Amino acid sequence: MNVFSMSVAVKNKVKNRVPLFKIAEIAKIMGVGVSTLQHHASWGRSNFPKPKLVSALKYYYNKDEVIAWYEDRQEKLRLGVLANEKIKKPINDKNDLIAFRIFETRTNLKLSRKKLAEMIGVTEFAIAHWETFTNLKTRTKPKTENFIKLSEVTGVELSYLMAEDAVFE
Repeated sequence: MNVFSMSVAVKNKVKNRVPLFKIAEIAKIMGVGVSTLQHHASWGRSNFPKPKLVSALKYYYNKDEVIAWYEDRQEKLRLGVLANEKIKKPINDKNDLIAFRIFETRTNLKLSRKKLAEMIGVTEFAIAHWETFTNLKTRTKPKTENFIKLSEVTGVELSYLMAEDAVFE
């Protein structure tokens, strides 16, 4: 191997190297709190990605691995919350079913109440009142125009959201 081919090999290795980031940098890129990721990294959890480089007590990670881990974790949490809510929330009438379907639709689309409210043009408190099971006195049913907007924004059938298929005795 001559000097020229060795330098080409070194250049290719450097060119193909994955950039490494500190946890704080990855958190900023993802738009989450630094403590969210530092907390999991510091516990040495077996499923959290291992640092690719440790230099002067600073840990550097592959950004894509950390983001994939976080998204997988969030999806598992979302599914767990949804399953738990199905168990906790008794559906005794059409209003209960409407509240649950709005909640289910929002969580399946991974939307916060605030984000969904912005998309529809209502307040996040309106969404909370539509979804509530804890205080039935404050629960409200969306107006027809809001049902229509909700259906258009989420892509869910209007009849499903309005629980028109439900039969209660």
